[in-house]
Amino acid sequence: MNYQIDCSYQHIKYYLMVASKKNISRAAQHLGITQSALSQAMKNLEESLGVTLFYRNTRGIELTEEGEIFYQNALAGDVSFKQAITKTLQNKNFKNFKTFKIGGSESIIDFYILPKMREIKKAFPNLNIEFVGRIRENELQKSLQNEKVDLILFKSSRDIIMKQVSCNRVKKLEYAFMYSPKHFSLPKQMTMQELSKYDVIIKRRENTPENFFMMSAFPKIIIACTDASVRNLIKEGAGIGNCEKEACKGLGLKQVIVTDLQERKHNLYVAYEDHSDLAKKVAKTLFQL
Repeated sequence: MNYQIDCSYQHIKYYLMVASKKNISRAAQHLGITQSALSQAMKNLEESLGVTLFYRNTRGIELTEEGEIFYQNALAGDVSFKQAITKTLQNKNFKNFKTFKIGGSESIIDFYILPKMREIKKAFPNLNIEFVGRIRENELQKSLQNEKVDLILFKSSRDIIMKQVSCNRVKKLEYAFMYSPKHFSLPKQMTMQELSKYDVIIKRRENTPENFFMMSAFPKIIIACTDASVRNLIKEGAGIGNCEKEACKGLGLKQVIVTDLQERKHNLYVAYEDHSDLAKKVAKTLFQL
């Protein structure tokens, strides 16, 4: 059997209100329409369905058997309809936001990104920031071109030049041997031989010449996995650590100058695709390029 029924969702919504309030006047007031307009809408709905949905009594209205069946099924449909609207709006809102992926080690993100997050969110309110984590130096360009990340921050002791990718040195990093005055009493200057009597803390740097040099120069050595772990080990008095000076601010640490140690350069770089105006703007917000 085929049914040709002409009833709008608005009529169903009106009926749900009437059935829940059990009173035409209160339902009309809640809906913000006149009582006569609501009564006419209910008459049209009943005519469309070909059944009587409710009848009036001294207390208001009472649903008929058909009216109760229609109410329960329409109520379930109303929930589904609202869920569909909610999901549609959520999807629409989600599309208004762009996910922007930033690659960098945990210590770089902690020290150079997190303090700027409020500024970034203010400048780019429709960005969802996602941190990807550290990316190997030989995979930087590939990660950008494959859209694994939109922007990468990394440290290197080499001069980095990339083709088809913007790569800018944003900061010269000064590394030094730092110690906790709570645990050590050291002179302002020491030789490497004098320093080698203490436990020395360094960060693992993946087979770099600097790593080999440090390991051969100091027999008592602790190798940490991140810059943050080096700082924490220094702070807790585990030894004298080689780390970035600026990152030690506020930790109450002091520097000891190693007079016969040749300074090794380290730079902080930011890299992104040449054609990405958004990445360029984010980089400018971070480092005033």
